[in-house]
Amino acid sequence: YLVKDVPHGSVTLEVFNSSRTGNLNAVYVYTPASYRTQPDRKYPVLYLNHGGGENETGWLWQGKINYIADNLMAEGRCRDMIIVMPCLYDIHYDIDEEFIAGDYDGMLVNDIIPMIEERYRTLTDCDSRAIAGLSMGSYHTACTSCNHPGLFAYTAMLSGSYNDRWYGWGHCRGGIG
Repeated sequence: YLVKDVPHGSVTLEVFNSSRTGNLNAVYVYTPASYRTQPDRKYPVLYLNHGGGENETGWLWQGKINYIADNLMAEGRCRDMIIVMPCLYDIHYDIDEEFIAGDYDGMLVNDIIPMIEERYRTLTDCDSRAIAGLSMGSYHTACTSCNHPGLFAYTAMLSGSYNDRWYGWGHCRGGIG
């Protein structure tokens, strides 16, 4: 996670409107160093979800994911990839019973993925798309993976649980347990 003398990628802040709530939301996008030097190349994408009480900045400021990715890619231990760090909170403020994250699943599938695939040079097949999350983000990772089989080839739940009672809503239609 230290800054090393290796080629460094870039981090860009993208802002978009939620199609569900109309609210502006933010997403950080890491592109590897090769993204600038290989303009004809397309990249796999990792959608990386933060934990509860955090936001889209957590993987950058606390997690140092851009430095980790730079170092792993430079060592040949990781494929060059785009890493998307969205904000999980797609809150519809007119719905009182809605808990913290709102309909993140719908926002990711309907807004974020199409935006990323339109604005960035991405590979768009299932084998080139991954999703991972920490804590609350792992719950949303599991729900999205179950709700949309075939959308992600790789799923990682980091320090998390799949327990609907913690989140107070049933957005997960898939079949875990």
